[in-house]
Amino acid sequence: MRKMATGLVSCFLAAAGLRAQTPERATVILGAGRAGSWDTRISVTNADFNPIHVIFTAQPDRSSCSAAPCNDFAETTIPGHGTFVLESIPEPLQPGFSNAPQALYVLSPSDQNAPAVSAAAFDSASDCGRQTTLQVLALGDAFNPGDMFFPGIRRDGGSYANLIVTLDASAAARSFVGVGIVTPEGDLINAGDYDLDPGQTLLIQDVVGAFGIESLDGGAISLSKFFIPNRYEFTPFAATVMQVEPGRVATVTGARNRLQLQ
Repeated sequence: MRKMATGLVSCFLAAAGLRAQTPERATVILGAGRAGSWDTRISVTNADFNPIHVIFTAQPDRSSCSAAPCNDFAETTIPGHGTFVLESIPEPLQPGFSNAPQALYVLSPSDQNAPAVSAAAFDSASDCGRQTTLQVLALGDAFNPGDMFFPGIRRDGGSYANLIVTLDASAAARSFVGVGIVTPEGDLINAGDYDLDPGQTLLIQDVVGAFGIESLDGGAISLSKFFIPNRYEFTPFAATVMQVEPGRVATVTGARNRLQLQ
């Protein structure tokens, strides 16, 4: 069973009572949103025999949602083994809310099987259907303070990489993420740090060029707390990279040295 998202915004605005509930399970989609001609399509299949209530949101903390609207994009109930498709990210509900690329959360009750979630970013202006699959992770796997590495990065002849970083929404305070550009031989070319508020997402377009690097072939983007002397904060963050080539785009699968926090 496939449902479309037409008219969905008005539906979940009318469901304020359901929003007051607090789902305890979250699936995270990294880099979901709209930017220029780029949009995101999200599909969710209910893996449970019973109907499941899901919320698509950029605001996983629901504690204030009963008093004021949260930055939600959709809300629906999916029948057992049914599928819901959010065809496009809607406009923000209120000024100050954003639908730009960020970490988007699919919330569902913790006493049911987690739904299956897939997402793709697509170029609505492309005649050849240019799109890329986005990373989808369980909340516990998405955020960690450990170093991350994104290999195979190129910048030359119209090729470049976009970096999207999100600080954990449950962070106690503003924190930073260090970003470095590394050659194929493992040499650090340049590095810097970016301060983010809890839950904030930062999109760095052409991140290699942003560090003043003209070309890179097969290098890596490295995210670490240890580029910056005397700054050793261990706030969990999530990140994804999109490698843009002439005529196509691909999501780069990164690797992480996970830290076990006590």
